[in-house]
Amino acid sequence: MFSRSPTRGSALLAAVVTAATCALAPGLARADESLPIAVVSIQAEDMVDQAEALTLAIKSSLRRKEGYGLQEGDWALEVLTVGLSCAEPPDAACETKMGDQVKANRMIWGTLKRRNASLVTGELHLWTRGKGSVATTVDYAANLTEAADESLVKIAETAIDKLTGGTPKGKVTLRVGTIDGQVFEAGQPVGTLVGGQGTFELSAGKHTLVVKGAKTTDLETIVEVKPLGSVEVVLQPQTPEGGPDWQKIVGFSAIGLGLGFGAVGVVSSLRIQGLNEDLDPAREFVGADEDVCEVAASNTKDPQFDTQRVGEICNEANTFETLQMVMYPLAAVSVGAGIVLLSTADWSGDPETAQELRLEPRVGLGGGDVRLTYSF
Repeated sequence: MFSRSPTRGSALLAAVVTAATCALAPGLARADESLPIAVVSIQAEDMVDQAEALTLAIKSSLRRKEGYGLQEGDWALEVLTVGLSCAEPPDAACETKMGDQVKANRMIWGTLKRRNASLVTGELHLWTRGKGSVATTVDYAANLTEAADESLVKIAETAIDKLTGGTPKGKVTLRVGTIDGQVFEAGQPVGTLVGGQGTFELSAGKHTLVVKGAKTTDLETIVEVKPLGSVEVVLQPQTPEGGPDWQKIVGFSAIGLGLGFGAVGVVSSLRIQGLNEDLDPAREFVGADEDVCEVAASNTKDPQFDTQRVGEICNEANTFETLQMVMYPLAAVSVGAGIVLLSTADWSGDPETAQELRLEPRVGLGGGDVRLTYSF
């Protein structure tokens, strides 16, 4: 038998009264839908009524608290500390022993004392297995001795919120194809997607989430999160309706322009060849080492040598030679630039299939070519 002081006997009497009252209380929380919390009767030296009322108010609040529940059982702090040879108030090691004794993973305990003639003050603790203990204080009027008193109920609810941090969060899992991106709510990041998947915690309630990722338009979804619940949302990436791809347009235009330059160069070469043939009759009247165009420019008076006609042909040939010298380099530069632009453009199309069109220019000692490849 434990030895008890008179004040401890009063506390034990309060515990008995509490047990009888709780036996008649309806509506225990379901463990599979909530986090059960054991409540050890608040200890007070000479304020039995106030301690009993606060204990009952805490239990009643836990029954209604979303995401939490009341663990069945009635325990007195005084009895536990004496039986476990703990100090008063209990330290961290004793809290663990108490948790083992009441078979709980979460436990609220506390003490209450008179502050003055009209006020009481107390300290409440929430111990969580593996996480230790957090505490909060309460101060209220000493005349609050009824557990159903609205003011005392509010005090108990506020204390529980401070100890627990509010309603437990739930988990949201998003699956969005294979994209990488971020998830936002009201412009604030709440999670990330890697390979199209991400899981993160959100407070209970409705949430409007926006997914931003590469190669997809912004996706929006509304999810309702339950305390301790888990919800999965599957979204399909949507390819954005982009404007014209100027890199491809410029690339194809450069190749087309290069082909045009090349065509002018070819025409110039053919025309020069024809003009050379037109000068063959005039070359019969000049020496083998003489330039027929230079002879024509010297204003020879030979009646069989048509100086004017030869001059016209030479001038036209000079014009086409200039075009030939300009157009071929322009054609090479333009086509080369177009090939580079097209080979570095994005041909992937659907991000899910990762298809790609590539133009691969190849240059070597033996010549060069352009290879067109398509991968999928």
